[in-house]
Amino acid sequence: MNNKAMQRKLRSGECVDVSKCRRTATGDYVLECFVMDVDYCDAKAEAWIWSVGRLLRPVPSVMANGERVTLPAGTYLASTSDRWYSAGVSEVAECVFLR
Repeated sequence: MNNKAMQRKLRSGECVDVSKCRRTATGDYVLECFVMDVDYCDAKAEAWIWSVGRLLRPVPSVMANGERVTLPAGTYLASTSDRWYSAGVSEVAECVFLR
């Protein structure tokens, strides 16, 4: 791993690797759970997660494998961009993490 800060945080437990999480067609990671006060990353891609949103209502979605699902309210979606930051004013999701 080239990113030494990421490697150090993963080893110490200060960071959660989301690389094995299911992904939506738009590239969001579907988190199995959300923990406050830790960082998130995709260790395989060596990419930091910049924002996490929590769905406020069920949302029909297409997964990366083409499967169509409805993600339930309360689902956490993580992004390598700040896309969930603006969710604070949305009826669909609220931002719960911003790096």
